[in-house]
Amino acid sequence: RIVTATGTQRMEGFAERYMQSFVPWVKSHGGWENVADLEDSVEYD
Repeated sequence: RIVTATGTQRMEGFAERYMQSFVPWVKSHGGWENVADLEDSVEYD
């Protein structure tokens, strides 16, 4: 399969729309500190 500029632009559009709907939700829940536990860093192999 060949990756084209059109496919890349489409994915960027999906990512932009996702962030536009997700960021307000994160802010309404008090920011990343309250949504995700950022204190414990866990690594998986």
